[in-house]
Amino acid sequence: MVHRKYEPTIKRAGELGVGVVAMCPVAGGMLATESSMLKDSLGVDLPTSQMALRFVLSNPDVSSVCSGMSTMEMLEENIETVKNFNPDKDANFEEMSEGLHLMESALGDKFCTWCSYCMPCPEKIMIPDLMYLYTSWQAFGLEEGVRNAMAVFPEKENLRNCTECRKCEQACPNQISICDKMKKMTEMLN
Repeated sequence: MVHRKYEPTIKRAGELGVGVVAMCPVAGGMLATESSMLKDSLGVDLPTSQMALRFVLSNPDVSSVCSGMSTMEMLEENIETVKNFNPDKDANFEEMSEGLHLMESALGDKFCTWCSYCMPCPEKIMIPDLMYLYTSWQAFGLEEGVRNAMAVFPEKENLRNCTECRKCEQACPNQISICDKMKKMTEMLN
């Protein structure tokens, strides 16, 4: 739901009759946190993790889904979600995709495509990872997930180490104000 750059490839695989196993439907746990923005935009009143799994399962070109789980509770929730899911009745991939496109449009014309041209950072900050988190927060309302992800960042890669040298911005083909976004994330964490 939040990282959809492979959708054209998945679509083409479906056209060719090639099976597709989708990995990380819960975005590495990012979608295990709740987002009222996602619920409202997609018109689905389910826990965000179930919504994410249903979104991937509703794609007619996806053959199977491989979701990571670390607890028995997660396993049971995934089993229930899949067992009780009927893609013809319970979700419309095109409608859900349109809702996601509207959410993404809130980012405007200048958003990170994770090209990594901003790297290497002189301060060893993992800018693409942080920009992914910024997008998850701003476009999809996943503030708790972003906070959780930031808590496990190594200190040497922490966004607070940014000296605003702006080398990343000079290299960014999308002309993103990366330093401003880093400041905004720092403020959100405080």
